[in-house]
Amino acid sequence: MQETIHGKIEKIIFQNNENHYTIATFNSDGNSVITVVGNLYQISSGDKLELTGSFYHHPIYGNQFKIESYKAYLPDTVEEIESYLASTLLKGIGHQLAKRIVDRFGTETFNILDNKIEKIKSIPGIGKKRFEFISKTWNQLKDSREAILYLQNLGLNINSALKIYKELGSKTISKIEQNPYALIDSIDGIGFIIADRIAYHVGFEEDSIERIKAAIIYQLFQLANNGNACYPQNKLIRSVSEMLGMDVSKIEEALCILEKEKTIKIESVADEDFSRNDFVYIYSLFIIEKSIGKKLLALHYAKKDSIQISDKLISETVKKQKFELSSEQINALKAVLENKIAVITGGPGTGKTTIIKTIIDIFESQELKVSLCAPTGRAAKRISQTTHREAKTIHRLLEYNPMEGLFSKNSENTLNTNLVIVDEASMIDMNLFYNLLDALPDNCYLLLVGDVNQIPPIGPGNILRDIIDSGEIKTIVFNKIYRQAEGSEIILNAHKINNGEFPIASNKKEDDFFFLKYFSENNALNEIIKLCTKILPGKLSYNPFKDVQVISPMYKGKVGVDNLNNSLQRMLNPDGEEIKILSNKFRVGDKVMQIRNNYEKDIFNGDIGEIVNYDKGEQIVYINFDGKLLKYEFSDMEEITLAYAISVHKSQGSEYSVVIVPIFRSHSIMLQRNLLYTAVTRGKEKVYLLGDEQAIHRALRNTKSEERNTLLKERLQGIIKD
Repeated sequence: MQETIHGKIEKIIFQNNENHYTIATFNSDGNSVITVVGNLYQISSGDKLELTGSFYHHPIYGNQFKIESYKAYLPDTVEEIESYLASTLLKGIGHQLAKRIVDRFGTETFNILDNKIEKIKSIPGIGKKRFEFISKTWNQLKDSREAILYLQNLGLNINSALKIYKELGSKTISKIEQNPYALIDSIDGIGFIIADRIAYHVGFEEDSIERIKAAIIYQLFQLANNGNACYPQNKLIRSVSEMLGMDVSKIEEALCILEKEKTIKIESVADEDFSRNDFVYIYSLFIIEKSIGKKLLALHYAKKDSIQISDKLISETVKKQKFELSSEQINALKAVLENKIAVITGGPGTGKTTIIKTIIDIFESQELKVSLCAPTGRAAKRISQTTHREAKTIHRLLEYNPMEGLFSKNSENTLNTNLVIVDEASMIDMNLFYNLLDALPDNCYLLLVGDVNQIPPIGPGNILRDIIDSGEIKTIVFNKIYRQAEGSEIILNAHKINNGEFPIASNKKEDDFFFLKYFSENNALNEIIKLCTKILPGKLSYNPFKDVQVISPMYKGKVGVDNLNNSLQRMLNPDGEEIKILSNKFRVGDKVMQIRNNYEKDIFNGDIGEIVNYDKGEQIVYINFDGKLLKYEFSDMEEITLAYAISVHKSQGSEYSVVIVPIFRSHSIMLQRNLLYTAVTRGKEKVYLLGDEQAIHRALRNTKSEERNTLLKERLQGIIKD
């Protein structure tokens, strides 16, 4: 329950200088001393505050008050004013000078500093330079105090208020009153809904053109987050109109203004009956897609370099590798080597890796350099293990500079290589692919390898699917399962699922694919716990932390990711020392996942590690990622989540010894064939599918995964002339 308390900061125990997370003792007006935690900006011991938040009981540190918002009050007694001026907030004054100022002006000191600061020049010890320093510091303190109070009065919590003030500084109030919607672009975490609420408070009209423009951009960014490069204009207008409750003519007017400002781009495409369809892009995505189309066609039509690929060379290469290539594989190999850009796609066990290894050997035999990469760290590690060559993430290959937010490798500083092979190419989004193409030298070959039937990338675009569907780029499709994979029920069932057929499972001990029928999610949850805690680590000797991965289609529900993580944490790591960070409860020993790319730490979305220690005083958590020990401040832990169970999207590009996949009708909107296929193909040695048959049948029938709007295929086909 939220409540408000008044009192004075007694002692600051800890304060993070970056996000101002503070732990302090607080003497409330009721004369009780309590521990308060939360973000407090420019606060020191002795400050009078009004805190709004709630009490909770920490299992280790006892009762605490979690701060949601606060108001700071200037002190009103001579003693308190003197102490405030002498605090670390006002550097340049100190105790002696503070006493002289207060002796002269008494309780009017703050009024003098606010309105008649020139008067302090008469105080002994304040010369011209010190006066200028004190004046500047006081004004900054006054501005921040007023701005944060102003922002909190607009309904913002202290975290959002601090973010905004840090970005806008002394211009906070004027810039917000001028156009609060500008916050959406400049402040991380401030979306349309928050900006719209601020705009209402500062008096913006509902039909303000700035409001409509912001709503359009908000919708387009939401659509991009769902994978769309662009969106049909008629659907966008209807969506924004419904969102704002406004006539479509106003939306159309705002679209025209945004296009003139080059914030958006409207692209017209004629369909088969020559009727016009308009699609709306965020302008940057339009430039990226247009550039990708041009670069791909330039590669496609580029003059082929004279690489001597004779039948004898292929035969000798294969002989060294001690395996045979089928005529289908040899033809595919030649086709790839005869094109500056090519695609290889196929399911598990169809020989994609075999061809990659052969191509690398052929290029290296001609003293040509090959660069092997993948969109994620785990995918790069996997292809490195299978080819016995160094592989990098695309970010590392392009030498991403996190400080500048730019790639060092680009059109001005291209890669020093003759062939770039991208594995797990179905995962690559528009932005990353654009930067990769930009860094290719003129003489370079590009080979994209991936399984087009897996789920598309998290970011905007559907690069691999669009390239294949265009029919313009040389594409080799592998369907045949080769001898070494024929005995695997995992691979056979993956292909059955991809063909819409129900998987076969006899559930014998020696099998590698199991279907365990359950109608109750509670019973399935208990079976998953039993598998992870007894069956797999027992007779089968699998490590439940390193070898086993539970993959669920959804986050909510009994067998959703969230509940599975909480349940498995309790059973697999019951005695780990608890680390409570806001609403998250971690434990030392937990299996965790990085959920966004962090280039400074050189760790990537989907990387899995273990919490090995933490320092309460310094507020640092230590996480081991496959031998790499990294430090996370508490404020950085929003990048970390429990990983006993993960979503299908988070599993993409990774492989695990054992995979457990619950699937129920309650997963409704996520019951899609490509999701089930992607989850099953993550397993190397054993796959356990738990759930009800009707849910699986529903997923097999649903081949229409979420539609993505892009026009890359049309650009490659020449329907759109760039």
